[in-house]
Amino acid sequence: MNTKHKTPTGKYVTILPKKERVNRSKSEKIIMWTVFALLSVYAFTLVYPFFYLVVNSMRDITSFKINPFGLPKGIKDAIKNIKANYGYMFVSKEIDMNVPMMFFNSIVLSIGQTIVGMALSCIAAYVLAKYKFKGNNFIYVATIVASMVPTVGAAPATYKLMLEAGFLQREGVTGYLYNYLGMMLMVGAFGGPFLYLHSFFKAIPWSYGESAQLDGAGEFRIFVQIMLPLASNGVMTFTIMRFLGSWNEYWGAYLYFGSVFTERETLAVGLNRISKLADNKGRFVELFAAMVVTVMPVFIFYAIFQKQLMRNTIGGGLKG
Repeated sequence: MNTKHKTPTGKYVTILPKKERVNRSKSEKIIMWTVFALLSVYAFTLVYPFFYLVVNSMRDITSFKINPFGLPKGIKDAIKNIKANYGYMFVSKEIDMNVPMMFFNSIVLSIGQTIVGMALSCIAAYVLAKYKFKGNNFIYVATIVASMVPTVGAAPATYKLMLEAGFLQREGVTGYLYNYLGMMLMVGAFGGPFLYLHSFFKAIPWSYGESAQLDGAGEFRIFVQIMLPLASNGVMTFTIMRFLGSWNEYWGAYLYFGSVFTERETLAVGLNRISKLADNKGRFVELFAAMVVTVMPVFIFYAIFQKQLMRNTIGGGLKG
C-alpha cells in the first residue's frame, strides 16, 4: 500500500512499497552490475595514475627502484623525500630550469589566450548568429570545413606568418612581450567554442535586442549587457575549457614560444626537458614531483569549477 510522507517544505510525496520500488528482472540486474563494474574499472584507471604520481613523489630513488609500486616507509620519510624531490626542481642547479618562471609563463599565456580567444569567439559567433549579411552562410560553412583540417597541415604557414610578423625569436624585454602577444593573437576566433556559442546566440530571441533598441541601447550595449548574460552558461563553460586547454598546451607553446629561449618555456614544455633528464640520470622520483606540480593547478582549478562546468555543459546540451 502506498504511503504519503510530509517533507520539510510542507509538500506530500508518495512513497512506494519496497517490493514495488525494486522491480528488476534478473537480466536487468546482470546488466546493471556489469555496467557498474565496467565504470568502476574505468574510474580506477583515471584515479590511479595520479595516485601513483603523488605517492612516488614522496619516495626516494633507491626504494622506488627496488619496488616501483611500494609506499613511503613512514610520515617522516615521506616529508624528508618531499623536501628533497620538490626542492630539487626549485633550487637545484643541475636541471638549469627556472620553475617559477615556467609557472609565470603558463599563467600569463593561459589567461591571455583565454581572454583574447573567448572575446573573439563571442563576437564572431554573435555577429554570424544575429546579423544577416552577404557571405554569412559561407563563413559559417567555411568554419566547419576548416575545423576538419588537421592543425598540423597549417603549421608551416602559421610559423612563417608569426616569424615574418616579428612575433618569434626576439631577445630582450621587447621580444618577450612580442612573443606573448603573438601567442595570444594566434588563438583566433573560430573553432569549437565558436560553433557552440553560435548555437547559444542563435537560440536567444531577438525580441530582447529589439526591446533594448526601443530604450535607446546601441549594438555594443545590447551585446555586452543583454546577449552575453543570456549566453553566460556557454561562455563560462568554454572559458574554463579554453583555460585548461591553454594550460596543457605543449606543441604550440614549444614551437612558437619556448623552442629558442628556454627562459620562455611553459610548465608543459619544461616538463619534457625534466623527463629527458630523469631518463638520462635516473631522477624518476623528481620527475614524478614535477608532474604533480604541473597537474596540481589544473586539478585544483577543475575541483573549484566542477559543478559549474558540469551544470553548464548539461544545460547547454538540453538547450540545444
